[in-house]
Amino acid sequence: MLNTRKSYNILFVICTYSLFWISIMLMGGTIFIFGEKAPMDALMTFSSWTPTIVLMVLFKKLVPNTARKDFFKKLFSPHINGWMLLTVTVIQLLVFILGTCIVSFQKEISVLSLLNLSLPMVLYSLFISLIQGATGEESCWRGYLFPVMAKKSGVIKGSILLGLIWVFWHTPLWFLSSGYTGLDLVTYITAFLVTVVSTSVIIGICYNYNRNLIVPMWIHLMMNFSLSLYGGNLLNLLIYLSPLYALTAFGFCLWHKKISQKFNNDVISERMSE
Repeated sequence: MLNTRKSYNILFVICTYSLFWISIMLMGGTIFIFGEKAPMDALMTFSSWTPTIVLMVLFKKLVPNTARKDFFKKLFSPHINGWMLLTVTVIQLLVFILGTCIVSFQKEISVLSLLNLSLPMVLYSLFISLIQGATGEESCWRGYLFPVMAKKSGVIKGSILLGLIWVFWHTPLWFLSSGYTGLDLVTYITAFLVTVVSTSVIIGICYNYNRNLIVPMWIHLMMNFSLSLYGGNLLNLLIYLSPLYALTAFGFCLWHKKISQKFNNDVISERMSE
């Protein structure tokens, strides 16, 4: 039974990669044929929903004896910890602002010149962030895969492993849409990897303490939304965001270990007092 479940999980990851990569290749072909006027956002939106599409297709194999409605109801039922969500949101904004300020200082240009803060741009970026990765991917990554990987490897290690799956799922985008080549491409991939894996750790820890899927969706959305408002060379920003996100993830790991240790000590104390 365990080997069968493991096989289905491997199949799930392979199918998720395959469908996304095929959709990105089709998107690249559309751009080649129709040029920059191709409906990029619509194609990207479909691509970002491929993990959920695969989850729905393989659902009966992955989550046997459970109705899809009940599965999603359980994901959104727990009470949302408002303080946790507010805290991680403020931290993400501070990290983004700090990274932008560093680029501004290095390039000797104003911070505002690096940001697209017109009302139409902000609203459009928020809308796109809402309908793409945050809602399209998280049912798969955190809704299904995270509990599987956390149960086997623990919250932190499971989040890192899931982060790597999440990172390399994006592989076609590095070569087709990043616009970087040579050393810049290597630097971009490295910074992207560190940022996304660090974000996965932050999401995993927060989600572990508040099992409502709104939490990972919101953290994912905030990362995408903030980046969409950046109007400069994205590589310049990611070079600084990656260590800042890594440092933030390390802080969350320390907090998680502290809370876990306190919980274990409380359990031991209760058992000794019985």
